Amino acid sequence: MKLLLAFTLLFASHLLWCQAQPSDSKKTADVDYLQQAAKTSVFVYDGAAKPCKPPMPGDHVLPIGSAFIISIEDATSPVAPRFWDFLITAEHVIHGRSAIVLRFNRSEGKGKVCVDVPLERSGPNQNLFAPSDESTDVVAINLPNTPADADLITITYSWIMDEDGLKKYDLKVGTGVFTVGYLFGYAGESQNYPVTKFGKVSVLTDEKWFLSDRGSYENAYLVELQNVPGLSGAPLLAYGEEFKMNPLRFRSIPPVLIGVVKDVLLVQNEKAALRRNLEQPLIKWGF
Repeated sequence: MKLLLAFTLLFASHLLWCQAQPSDSKKTADVDYLQQAAKTSVFVYDGAAKPCKPPMPGDHVLPIGSAFIISIEDATSPVAPRFWDFLITAEHVIHGRSAIVLRFNRSEGKGKVCVDVPLERSGPNQNLFAPSDESTDVVAINLPNTPADADLITITYSWIMDEDGLKKYDLKVGTGVFTVGYLFGYAGESQNYPVTKFGKVSVLTDEKWFLSDRGSYENAYLVELQNVPGLSGAPLLAYGEEFKMNPLRFRSIPPVLIGVVKDVLLVQNEKAALRRNLEQPLIKWGF
């Protein structure tokens, strides 16, 4: 069975970057695009969970969702380049929580490493930022420090597409996409084992049409993917090679980020309401 996923637009304010703290530079995903994509995946757990400790027999500590990290270069740094690191996920993944735990793979296949992240939504220690439009299901969480031994690839700011970027790269209905993140029910015990799912953009619209569980209508684009429960918060990236017309040519789509997994639309039968586990997008933030 195939599920339809959607993604919408997100604009954040300049305040998001002004209140955060830069972190050390990480590797950026600029080579081996598809093969290395799994290294962008971060598993998100409840703040009380201990996902890096050996589980009790028969006990499996499972993530609450997926995430990834974007890096933005600090142009004011007078010395070596430094970067702002932000964890990106769907708001409903962390809604109402005061803390989360992030689980990464260690470098060189040495297992897993976890980081506790308190969530501060206001005040001098604010690290969680959301758009002013509460119907937008995306958040950014500042990460001053990530494990030095994490096998992690961050996504650079230049990869993030806005509406002009979609037009520039001619990304539209039929464009190949993929997502990578937590497969519902199976995260891996010795390390993270993210799943990769492929599909195509199927609907583009500028209307607020999707009635989410958050209680409001939201902008959304629709993507057709294979079964994807558990991927809330995962990145949606353009992918593939295709023929284009006028002029007739063959091209490889460059590595660009166009969405964040939000929800799934599933038609159970002719009379059933649509069930949601859809996908909400991330685009370049204008500030």
